[in-house]
Amino acid sequence: MENKFLGAKMENKIKVEIKDIYGKRRIYPACAVADAFSQLTKTKTFSTEHLKTIKALGFKIEVAQVTL
Repeated sequence: MENKFLGAKMENKIKVEIKDIYGKRRIYPACAVADAFSQLTKTKTFSTEHLKTIKALGFKIEVAQVTL
């Protein structure tokens, strides 16, 4: 399995994207570091508990703006 995260520059922030899917808020990874956290949690979306833990590790969470 190819590791697409090896070349990613490690920053102390992750970018996520918030989408409403059938009336439920879903938080998706939007950068390579967020993708790595997603793989660690074995989920496609983050819960608020996931984000609290990521923040406790010293990462800032940036929300990507959605274009219409």
